[in-house]
Amino acid sequence: MSSFICGRWGCLRISVAISERVEEVLWALCNSTLKHVGYGDVKVLLWRVDWTLEQLKKISCVLFLVGFDSVGRFICNAVNYIVTFVRLVIKGVSGVSFCSDLVERLVGEIAKRVKHEWMYWSECGLENLLNIFLIRIVINGFMVS
Repeated sequence: MSSFICGRWGCLRISVAISERVEEVLWALCNSTLKHVGYGDVKVLLWRVDWTLEQLKKISCVLFLVGFDSVGRFICNAVNYIVTFVRLVIKGVSGVSFCSDLVERLVGEIAKRVKHEWMYWSECGLENLLNIFLIRIVINGFMVS
């Protein structure tokens, strides 16, 4: 008999299965990019981006169906940001990393500025702050090298 750990966040078994599927899709994107960027095979990379977007949208639909609305919304909102590194590689930008070090530094920079009790940030304001930091990183990190 299989056991479920159910509670406020839903069933653990479902969340593990969904997170494994997201991981499979993202690793397929990373590995395909590493393989085909050396060959200059842009058509395959564009196909992989489209496939990844389609798979992530399907996953977000499943998340909505099983009751993980906030995670489904997050994936829907972040889906284009997730494939940004591949789009930059296709355009010829070198030094693009798909690891999380840069993302963790970026989150730390934003957290420093928004963790004040007396401040209120709207969703639009936070998105603008994120875009400013991303532009700064791209200009300083990739255009100089």
